[in-house]
Amino acid sequence: MGDLAFVFPGQGSQIVGMGRAVYETSARAREVFDEADRTLGYDLSKVCFEGPSTELDDTAVQRSAFVATDSIEQAKSESGDLVESMKRGLIGWDRVHEIG
Repeated sequence: MGDLAFVFPGQGSQIVGMGRAVYETSARAREVFDEADRTLGYDLSKVCFEGPSTELDDTAVQRSAFVATDSIEQAKSESGDLVESMKRGLIGWDRVHEIG
């Protein structure tokens, strides 16, 4: 695989409830959020779906939420080991930079 980059929505675009509808209807979405929860060591899914917004607003949590929700959308149109790519992205925050 070549280089992998994640481009995130800007800060402030997160909202409590993000990703919940697709999680409830898609096995792939559940797999992505479950992997994120295991990888991060806390329930990112619960923070995304239920808040509190003060926790979701934390930069590290917010960016993890973006990786998970964006990964679900990407999974709909691509094959390959997206969960593994997402996991590397969640772990490699030292290589993540915000654009703009």
